[in-house]
Amino acid sequence: MTLLRRIAPKSLQGRSLLIIGLPLFIVQAISLWVFYDRHVDSLTRRLAGHLAGELRLTVNTLREYRKPADLVWFLSEVQTNLGIRATYRRGQKLGPIVHKGADTRIGAELVRVLAEYLRNPFVIDTVSSERDIKIVIGLSDGTLEIVTTKKKLRIVT
Repeated sequence: MTLLRRIAPKSLQGRSLLIIGLPLFIVQAISLWVFYDRHVDSLTRRLAGHLAGELRLTVNTLREYRKPADLVWFLSEVQTNLGIRATYRRGQKLGPIVHKGADTRIGAELVRVLAEYLRNPFVIDTVSSERDIKIVIGLSDGTLEIVTTKKKLRIVT
């Protein structure tokens, strides 16, 4: 109690300022935190949705290109136009479904959106590389390994 009396303002003006100013400061801090948290969640959801849409387009279009020459052309177009490095591995099976980094905000949202957008099993890894996200998608006759930069999901505000 003596510590509180030493710290507390002694004048009426100081106490009035504390009574009025402290609640205003607390309300401002809470509203700022809530606004940015919702803003970051909204942007993360949108960016993950865009990436999932690009991956769905890639997987669905890949079904049409079965010849090796067409496949090479298509995957190079994906890299050039979407900024996604894609590698198709014919005959390879998807291993156990263990997501690395799914406990982060970006990882959890990416898992949720990919599960909604893709009908195929997948594994994500957002923590092994500092710069990249790796997604392996199981297909009927092989796997599609996707490596893209984390900048696609990073929010700069």
